[in-house]
Amino acid sequence: MLSLVLTLDHRRLEGLIDELLANPNLSLYGVIWKAYKNHIYWEEVLC
Repeated sequence: MLSLVLTLDHRRLEGLIDELLANPNLSLYGVIWKAYKNHIYWEEVLC
């Protein structure tokens, strides 16, 4: 189940990055950076 959560989170990050590439702005970059740090934290804790 935890791997599924990380997979869904990874897909969400990919979607955010695609959105940033289509419409660059600092606000979205900040959201991506926070989400990425959170994702990496949970990967290291759970895996």
